[in-house]
Amino acid sequence: MLSNRMDSTDSKPINRKGFIEDGQNYSKKKLGLPPGSLIYFGETRSSEVVFSCYSYNSDKFTKQLNSRTFSNLKLEKGLNHWVNVDALHEVDKIQEIGDFYSLHRLMLEDILDTTQRPKLELYDNEIFLTLKMLRWSGEDSKAYLEQVSFVLGKSFVLSFQETKDDVFQSIRQRIEEDKGQVRKKGADYLFYILLDTIVDHYVEVIEVFSKKVEKIESEALLRPKPNTVAKIQKLRKQLRFLVSTVLPLKDAVAKIDLLSTELIEHNTHRYFKDVHDHLLQCTELLDHNRDILINAANLYHGSLSTNMNNVMKVLAIISTIFMPLSFIAGLYGMNFRYMPELEKPYAYPVVLSVMFIIIVSMFFYFRNKKWL
Repeated sequence: MLSNRMDSTDSKPINRKGFIEDGQNYSKKKLGLPPGSLIYFGETRSSEVVFSCYSYNSDKFTKQLNSRTFSNLKLEKGLNHWVNVDALHEVDKIQEIGDFYSLHRLMLEDILDTTQRPKLELYDNEIFLTLKMLRWSGEDSKAYLEQVSFVLGKSFVLSFQETKDDVFQSIRQRIEEDKGQVRKKGADYLFYILLDTIVDHYVEVIEVFSKKVEKIESEALLRPKPNTVAKIQKLRKQLRFLVSTVLPLKDAVAKIDLLSTELIEHNTHRYFKDVHDHLLQCTELLDHNRDILINAANLYHGSLSTNMNNVMKVLAIISTIFMPLSFIAGLYGMNFRYMPELEKPYAYPVVLSVMFIIIVSMFFYFRNKKWL
């Protein structure tokens, strides 16, 4: 479970309407604008845009943190650079870094659009990837979502995030402490481990989601409640969101292996194939959960029908038992003058005894037929 917790003002917890809280219709802002128009589409943020840079090779490492302007970063030649941008709402600062690296305007437009679906694009000198970052917080039992975009160049990786909280702390530690291969590899390997870390957290969120699906299946089978169907519908909505997040990313990662570019070394392709395998596992698990939810809905409606049938059966048995009793009571309730047995001293207890015998006989008859 993740230990870092997003501030509620700068995060989108996945626990209210579907997987994210309903927001504005950002697409209306694009109407009539030419391609490459740089406008931020996303939630209003209170935090400032902050730049950080990790520079390294096998022999040297430096880090520059929390710079308010990109121009203050010192990018030494001969090193690989990971430049991270936290918050995207200040368009001029995003354009500043775009001008420095000569990034295409369409790329910058996609970076600023936090509603963009996951996709991968190859430009002249860069690879661009945008996707959703999910993380599960065990502290408040919520999943958090934000848009993340990556730009891979010859000796740099740019990452653009909506908030300062992410899932990359372990990668920063590996770079600082020179653990693993990251300091010995190029920027393409850093691009891989960033992507791999995000996908690992996909697996974690989907596993938590799967447990909820299994729980609702048991509830639908054993003890359905009036709100069970609402829970199933909510999980199905969350499932649709997960599918729309994972499937496009799976296709995008598969596309990396087909790219004809020198930005990714031949030996690094095998790592992206491993990421693709993890995403394939995620899609299979989501398909399994979809089948369970369909089955849970059927179980719920089946349980309601079974319970209703049981109630109707009990009522029918009770009505059947009391039918002859009602006949006898009705017979002796008629106002005829001559009913000889009415004058017998034991007529009343005899009639009650006959009625009791009828009840007992019918009860054992139904038990013998296994209707009770």
